[in-house]
Amino acid sequence: MPSGWSARFRKQVNRVLAGFARSARKRISGNAVDDTVVFLRQMAPLRPPLTTAVDDRCCIVDIDDGNDPRFRMLCERFPDKHFDLRFHEPGRSCVVVLVEGELAGYGWVAEGACFVEEINCRLILAEEEIYIYDCSIFPAFRRRGLYAALLKAIVDRGLHTCIGCSIHNARSFRVICSAGFIEYERVRYRRSDREESWLHVCPAPGSVIPASVERRDGSIRAQYRCDIPPFVQ
Repeated sequence: MPSGWSARFRKQVNRVLAGFARSARKRISGNAVDDTVVFLRQMAPLRPPLTTAVDDRCCIVDIDDGNDPRFRMLCERFPDKHFDLRFHEPGRSCVVVLVEGELAGYGWVAEGACFVEEINCRLILAEEEIYIYDCSIFPAFRRRGLYAALLKAIVDRGLHTCIGCSIHNARSFRVICSAGFIEYERVRYRRSDREESWLHVCPAPGSVIPASVERRDGSIRAQYRCDIPPFVQ
């Protein structure tokens, strides 16, 4: 009897401990982040097929006024994003995609600096450089070349253009590369309850890193040039 009681007791304890372990893993995994953002720069002309992918019904408009009716349409569609507040930051503009007058997508452009949420850092841009972020083509209008057309409209401003893309978004990455953007750096960001880390990888010898990253503590990773084989900083 004692041995049977002891075995049942140990089994019950193990069950309780396993439950605690599952709860702990769930809490940790819920707060953990492990993502890699690829940063690319426009260094080649757009390929001809992309310039003909959108017909005359499509219109891409730059907006820098929060009172623009087309921007108000966007704000009403995404009230939780608080787009209005972005115009309070210097160097911000919005680009909207219209198809026969209907809102089909949008993208944002930053000058000077831009916070990159995926890696919890602020990207410090070089002079005459812009950064494309938070682009979206609405589901009903996808697979029509609108994302590529949106990128082309921004690149046509004639400034050095950078963009970031999570490695998990393979479709967006393919369109960005086909639009002439070339990868210059990857940043792998990890965060858990205990620590936060960044791993920078420069994949292409001779490519220039045109921007620096300001971490949450205010420290800035200086600009550098890759003059040697790929390395990890």
